[in-house]
Amino acid sequence: MMSKFKQNNLFDIQVFVLLYESLNSTLVGQALNVPASKISRSLKALRHSLDAPLFIRKQHGFERSEFADEIYPSMKKIIQIAENCSRLNIESDNTHKKEIVIACPPLLSSNLSRLLQDKATEHQKNYLFNIKPCTGDVGSLIKQKEIDLSITHRAYNTEQLQSDFIAEGESLFLVGNKSHPIWETTNPTALDNILKQAYIVVDMPEFSDPRDPLEFYAKDQGVELNIEAKVSGLADLGALLETSNGMALLSSLSAISFLNKNSDIRSMRLSAEQQLQLCQRSGLPRHYLTKRKQNHQIPSWLQLAITQFIYDNVALKA
Repeated sequence: MMSKFKQNNLFDIQVFVLLYESLNSTLVGQALNVPASKISRSLKALRHSLDAPLFIRKQHGFERSEFADEIYPSMKKIIQIAENCSRLNIESDNTHKKEIVIACPPLLSSNLSRLLQDKATEHQKNYLFNIKPCTGDVGSLIKQKEIDLSITHRAYNTEQLQSDFIAEGESLFLVGNKSHPIWETTNPTALDNILKQAYIVVDMPEFSDPRDPLEFYAKDQGVELNIEAKVSGLADLGALLETSNGMALLSSLSAISFLNKNSDIRSMRLSAEQQLQLCQRSGLPRHYLTKRKQNHQIPSWLQLAITQFIYDNVALKA
């Protein structure tokens, strides 16, 4: 078995480690910037060399085999050693932290910095993650090397930039003060019910139009929306929800988790039918990981961690 294993390259091992950690071959392909067919060939080659099953394909992803559980620590160690060797060649002084600037929509950035720092520690890397809010000129900032990676809501596939699709935003949540009378109604998330309430417009750049999707819906229904305030940050939104009867819609699970820490705030997910009805004109929001094509300093594990973070926050779980 070991003589055959020598025929495998570091890429095969990297594919195995990333798939073991994410159980999602699409995300692994995006992180390594290779097509799904190459991921499949790599796994097949490794499985042939080791003469043992590594993953069991399920309806929604993969399941690890017992053999995969057994060899993962050793495979992970090989990747870490390789990354350490590569870093020694690139960085003359390993005592200084390497800063990586990541642009992220404010409502999606909650807990991202802590997650990436934990991942860096896990990979024994000394990184400083600078999380900045996304702006309209993010494409130019990436080209100018002022930003290394960005979560964007449209694709920037140009000569210099590359955008990998992550997921559509498949969940919308209604949030408000827990004492609001809407929670006592039969169907709190019914759109016609929401239209009757004071409403807080939250800046959601993930939608193709700067207007809130409920503003579109209200206009189509011939109803004037009672807008109480407009906000772009979670702190401001939380303060308003705590002290007013205004309701709001959010699409990020991390934002909902942040607000739910406040015992005065309650949230409820809209049904799939309600969301489709609401987003008929604006469409479901799309999320991409955008970077410079020639930026080889961003490790694949970091790209995968960001991709998995966004996917977990916006994709509807089965």
